[in-house]
Amino acid sequence: MSDVKKKDEAALASYDYGDASGSGFEETTADDFAIPFVSILQAQSPQVMKGKPEYLEGAVAGNLFNTVTGEVYPGEEGLIIVPCCRQYLTVEWLPREKGGGIVTTHDPKSEVVSQARQRATEFGAWKTEEGNDLVDTFYLYCLILDSADASEPAGLPVVITFTSTKIKKYRQAMSKWRAIKGSPPLYAFRVRLRAIGDSNNKGDFYNYELSPAVGSSYSESLLPPDHNVFQAGALFMKQVQDGSMKADLAAEKGASESTEPAF
Repeated sequence: MSDVKKKDEAALASYDYGDASGSGFEETTADDFAIPFVSILQAQSPQVMKGKPEYLEGAVAGNLFNTVTGEVYPGEEGLIIVPCCRQYLTVEWLPREKGGGIVTTHDPKSEVVSQARQRATEFGAWKTEEGNDLVDTFYLYCLILDSADASEPAGLPVVITFTSTKIKKYRQAMSKWRAIKGSPPLYAFRVRLRAIGDSNNKGDFYNYELSPAVGSSYSESLLPPDHNVFQAGALFMKQVQDGSMKADLAAEKGASESTEPAF
């Protein structure tokens, strides 16, 4: 975030609105708010293609992209995140030639998914009887921090989606976090999320890289239990789990068009 933007936001945050504080937000629920998705812009993402309605001036492949605010972050520098909780779903997508978009979600162990896997002739190419695509998806609910020292009050809630070749990166990170001595909770970790070049037999693309945000090890990146960001992470996890905060999966359509080549 630029110094100018930080100063502007700090000035606005200093206002005392007295009795008017929060006015207009009464009785709002999770349905009134959308937790943004953060995705990687690829070469075929509409945000980087001039002439597309979604085109963003200055956006390039390899940037990280906030699907709600439209903010673009340099992929090489990345973001500091605190992972708070995860969700595993199999997402049913309408094929792009039919307009694209999420149809619904399934439990990965459901009969619909099981039957699709049995019918598949190629690994990962799972389809419903209607011809819709089924995609295994891990959602990581996180807080974005302005800096690794986590000095701000809380952090911006976001969701990061891991599909296809990104799943390997997700599983590697989860395995490292789980192995830390003392079994710290997920929201104790400060992590740097970057976009890096990658490739497979179907082409070149950008993938996620997750690494410690402080020092050279995840042990050095841990937040103490009395830290305000640690406590905010615990609250965010609870809100996601009880449904008081949720991601609008239908809004992920824009991010879904920013995919890398399949397996």
